[in-house]
Amino acid sequence: MFLMPCEEKFLSGCPQKPYRKSYICDYIEKKIKMMTEKDVAKVVIEAFERMSKEMESVIETLEIMGDEEAIKSIEEGLKDVEEGNIITFDDFLKKHGYK
Repeated sequence: MFLMPCEEKFLSGCPQKPYRKSYICDYIEKKIKMMTEKDVAKVVIEAFERMSKEMESVIETLEIMGDEEAIKSIEEGLKDVEEGNIITFDDFLKKHGYK
């Protein structure tokens, strides 16, 4: 289960391991009741930052999926790896005059 830093902080004292969702929800609900407005704002900001990063990732994925040339290159690269048509990084550097 992936937890945000704020969730890990709250669960650090949680006696129930492995964590069950209902138990986690109850535990966090009790912790939230003890939180200040500043703490709640921090949790909300962390959640929005996490969602923002996820959305960036989705957008990048969609951009790549919409680029036929990029998809073709990825497929060709995967085929090369599957067929063993690869070189080491050192050989790459030598081939291109960096060593």
